[in-house]
Amino acid sequence: MTIAAVLLLLATSLAWLAGRSLPRASWVYRCPRLGLAAWYTVVAVIVMSVVAAPVVMLATWQLTLNLVCAGWMWCAQILDAVTGAGHRVLALLALTAVTVVVARGTVTGVRGWRESGRRRREHTQMLSMVAYRDDHLGALVLEHPCPAAYALPGGGGQVVITTGALAHLPREQVDAVLEHERAHLHGSHHLLQQTTRMLAMCFPTVRVFAQAGRQVDRLVELCADDAVTGGKRALLARALVICAQAASGLPTPAGALGAHGGDAVERVHRLMAPPPALSRVQQSLVVAGLAVLLLLPPALVVLGLMYPAASRCLPAL
Repeated sequence: MTIAAVLLLLATSLAWLAGRSLPRASWVYRCPRLGLAAWYTVVAVIVMSVVAAPVVMLATWQLTLNLVCAGWMWCAQILDAVTGAGHRVLALLALTAVTVVVARGTVTGVRGWRESGRRRREHTQMLSMVAYRDDHLGALVLEHPCPAAYALPGGGGQVVITTGALAHLPREQVDAVLEHERAHLHGSHHLLQQTTRMLAMCFPTVRVFAQAGRQVDRLVELCADDAVTGGKRALLARALVICAQAASGLPTPAGALGAHGGDAVERVHRLMAPPPALSRVQQSLVVAGLAVLLLLPPALVVLGLMYPAASRCLPAL
């Protein structure tokens, strides 16, 4: 029982601390890849802790075991029609409620994932009819007056740029924008975004999942910006300002990653004045801390399962 309470306390405390500290942490701003790892560690630890808490409690708390057995016998009696119709109706309602709670996450997640894939396929089909391939750019060119570019995942992935971007941006800025978008595809950033979005969709009342989704959207843009090096960073910043101003004219398709994504002001400032990189020692410390945090729930589960056996064996020594 104590271990289960510790697991729930860990999940609650971590959700509160991560929501307050990670969005403003300087090391996340300086190294967005570690920031992504941190947010995924937080989400994983919360999920593992919440799932593991009742497992530990059921495995170690005799009262819970008795209640489970009693509940099982009650259900068996109801199924055998030993009790009255009222109890059978009550049991049916309880079973329905449990089934809804258990199945909601899976059904919502699968449905959202399929819907996202369907929208991407529809957009890809639309592009095959209205866009053309430019081999020199290595991208699809879409006829649209608004300057924009985005990476469309799925299959091999492809980068789309509008004729408005080609008309308004110098070639050097176009190359920088395309390099940014290709970094999204190479890093499979859409998978990182979809995972947190599915969690937020399945559990809309859990605020930390929604916050994780927003921060992952922000950090994948910073990661893609970091793939643009040297003098191209300033070119990308100038192109970003133009694309961000025109973003309302061409909504980015579902599942795509647009050049105007994230916090444009933060990105422009970071591109023009890159923060100092974390040292290897600092990166190692962050990685070690995340590893310890990730191992906490399994360690607590092992402790919770082993402690009752150890407490029975120790007096015999």
